[in-house]
Amino acid sequence: MAGRGLFTLGAFILGTIIGYLVILFGWIAYTEMADIFDREGAMIMGVAFFFAPIGGLFLGLVASIVIFRRMSL
Repeated sequence: MAGRGLFTLGAFILGTIIGYLVILFGWIAYTEMADIFDREGAMIMGVAFFFAPIGGLFLGLVASIVIFRRMSL
């Protein structure tokens, strides 16, 4: 029982970190490809401090639910 909880917690933490990084670097790649210029940096701050953490938490939650269900089979 404790092993399943630890795997679920690990999946949540790893999924959150990976989700944050994917959203952040995806935005950076998008702005480079679309040639978007943001002199004051407001867009990247919005992504780095609002959208990427929320997306990371969502992806971490999805990862933990998937691992929890697979471990219970």
